[in-house]
Amino acid sequence: MIEIIKSFAAPDALEGLFEQRQSGEVKGKYLVRRGACNLCGKCCTNIYLVHDEKAIESVEEFARLLPENPEYEGFTPIDTDEHGVRFRCKHLSPENRCTIYNDRPSFCRKYPSEKGVLLGGQLADGCGYSFEVITKFEEILARTARKQTGRRSPGGKRIG
Repeated sequence: MIEIIKSFAAPDALEGLFEQRQSGEVKGKYLVRRGACNLCGKCCTNIYLVHDEKAIESVEEFARLLPENPEYEGFTPIDTDEHGVRFRCKHLSPENRCTIYNDRPSFCRKYPSEKGVLLGGQLADGCGYSFEVITKFEEILARTARKQTGRRSPGGKRIG
């Protein structure tokens, strides 16, 4: 499955928050996407394509993947850096607007994805989206139980 990542964070920028790199869970917590697209088009001009959990590393790899992944036809390689090949969407107008917005692929509809962030991706500067770490139900339940410890029931019995 294809993922789109705007750019990669420096490894030390992720330290502490993204120690576990597994989809859906970071240190026992989950990420939720907030906000909305502000139609700047930045996410379509400097992106990495992730194939099989890693960024496409070379133009040659991209060429090998292309016949089996027709959705890659929409991307033009720009250059290669230490993270892999950077791409630009072919469907972006000179005003940075999507020319196929109503028919855009599902991976574009899902951008930015939690998985992309967990893989080390960052949102474009000024992006209308953000990601927030949310608490798991088990943590909320444990906190609630701790708050009730030491309280007394209406009959005067100690709770906890």
